[in-house]
Amino acid sequence: MPTARLNSGYDIPLVGLGTWKSSPGQVRAAVLAAVRCGYRHIDCAAAYNNEHEIGAALEELLAEGVVTRDQLFITTKLWNSDHGNVEAALRRSLAALRLTYLDLYLIHWPVTGCSGPVLTPSTGETWAAMEGCVEAGLTRSIGVSNFSRAKLQQLLDSPQLKIRTAVLQIEAHPYWPNSALLSWAAAQGLHVTAYSPLGSPDSERLLNRPKHTAAAADAPAGSSSAAAAVEAPQLMQHPMVQEMARRHGKSGAQVLIRWALQRSTSVLPKSANPERIKANLDVLSWSLADADMAALSRLAEVAPQRMVDGSFWLSEQGPYKTLEDLWGEPQPDLQALRQQVLGRYTNLDKPQPTAQLSSGAVMPLLGLGTWKSEPGQVRAAVLAAVRCGYRHIDCAAIYGNEQEVGAALAELLAEGVVSRQQLFITGKLWNSSHGAKDVQPALNKTLLDLGLDYLDLFLIHWPVTGCSGPVLTPSTGETWAAMEACVEAGLTRSIGVSNFSRVKLQQLLDSPQLKIRPVVLQIEAHPYWSNSALLSWAAAQGLHVTAYSPLGSPDSAAIMQRGDDARRLLEEPALLRIAEQCGKSPAQVLIRWALQRGTSVLPKSANPGRIASNFDVLDWQLTPEDQQALSSLPYRQRMVSGVMWLNPRGPYKTLQDLWDEDEGGAE
Repeated sequence: MPTARLNSGYDIPLVGLGTWKSSPGQVRAAVLAAVRCGYRHIDCAAAYNNEHEIGAALEELLAEGVVTRDQLFITTKLWNSDHGNVEAALRRSLAALRLTYLDLYLIHWPVTGCSGPVLTPSTGETWAAMEGCVEAGLTRSIGVSNFSRAKLQQLLDSPQLKIRTAVLQIEAHPYWPNSALLSWAAAQGLHVTAYSPLGSPDSERLLNRPKHTAAAADAPAGSSSAAAAVEAPQLMQHPMVQEMARRHGKSGAQVLIRWALQRSTSVLPKSANPERIKANLDVLSWSLADADMAALSRLAEVAPQRMVDGSFWLSEQGPYKTLEDLWGEPQPDLQALRQQVLGRYTNLDKPQPTAQLSSGAVMPLLGLGTWKSEPGQVRAAVLAAVRCGYRHIDCAAIYGNEQEVGAALAELLAEGVVSRQQLFITGKLWNSSHGAKDVQPALNKTLLDLGLDYLDLFLIHWPVTGCSGPVLTPSTGETWAAMEACVEAGLTRSIGVSNFSRVKLQQLLDSPQLKIRPVVLQIEAHPYWSNSALLSWAAAQGLHVTAYSPLGSPDSAAIMQRGDDARRLLEEPALLRIAEQCGKSPAQVLIRWALQRGTSVLPKSANPGRIASNFDVLDWQLTPEDQQALSSLPYRQRMVSGVMWLNPRGPYKTLQDLWDEDEGGAE
């Protein structure tokens, strides 16, 4: 169990058991289960009305020898009505807990119940009595709970102060990270304990909490209704939390506890369920990435919410008339915060061209390709793309980055930039998963990594299975039947193929077992490999074509083993001339060329500036003459030749076997 050294010289275990809201009879069993599975820190309070049950559990554990007293760290708190009788209150808690000393005693609230405008007794008077409890050996450390920075600073600045505050216990979770207060406390040498780390899901009715709000899930992003008031999900059920939990193979609660620990706070998850108590401790041997930590912290931008706001202490006659009086800080304007977040994004309302697929789905024609994005890059690329207007993201299991794409999607959905219905997400089945029993598990793995319940489109990546014999095994028919089953199971809305020749696709279309027609053919297409004949044939079949490598795949030459004499499309003289005439970049011209051929197109970039530039192709056109000039370039070159799939013993011995066309010249 990791610990933090307090300024009093004692160590506090960083994971503790919270005991607030445990029903009568529950807390004793919870403490027994917690200590037996490894907890050493128990957080109590006189106001919780269960110290006697906790005391019975501690007595049993000590008698059994499960722990010794010096291995435990027991905290309890001084209630509001006892500020004038501190030592007597502490002795009552010790009697109930069956202990001779506490490890930590906290002032529960900066509240005394006085009815006048001045806090009585004063915090200074209460603190002097707390110091007396340390000197009497009744507690080893003292601290405060629910104090603002201003109130705590006044205490620290008191000339009468003899013992510094060791701990500040505050509410802290992604909906209310309290980051500024944490930073200030660290600078003061104060340890912070985070309560309600799971968002206090069972306290809403008890505390009469108002419904907190987030951007409306189904509203068009950027519209006036995008910030409509709707209830935000409970923190543990938030899509971003759930996505991270799936990615790490953990629970939402474990993700939130881990987040708290990595902020250097101790943390007090509360549960009365022995299995959940044990699971909440399984947070010590793994970590969240820095990007995940930051993404969780940003939830407060859209849905800031105290779970324990202290409104019950407000009084027109008392020292705290408003929440600002109590907390010493302005309370957030939720609507303004949401509009500020949404205002960072551009092109949210810009109309995009789409294609109606034969399945009935609508595909945005401009998508972001994610192949060849380096680890750590693709998450930022997806964030930049969707924030500037892209709604179509093209993924594949073999790219090895679907978890990063999923983290970005979860963050975007959490911020309300888009709803799931506004996104079009494509995934692809890799060669090694073509068997009937392998297709659905492969798709489920993709969904898990992406943090999604369904795909918009699932493609067979290549007509390749890795078989070593002369016949393709499993057959394309067997694979396709399993793809159809994925549609029927609701795991994907549409299915299609990638890198299929006309011959191979016609064989699939002619199959008497076919139940669901392919809706998309994804192929390489750019002016150096226009694939015009295949495009015309696909259109006659009612198949939509997506063009990959539209910029000539300049960064794949080494990967694809292209010769040194291969030309770079982005440096083609005819292209540069047209780009200069249009006042556009060569990449923009190539993307516009693809769109004017009726294909969807997948430019790839990890540079936010180029991602935004690639999107600026929707409100201008190439002339017919420029379009034709690019379509008739004499140089011919596949950028992804498929040579890696050739095998003298396999089904594809030559490129002509793979593509069913003469690779030497005409398409």
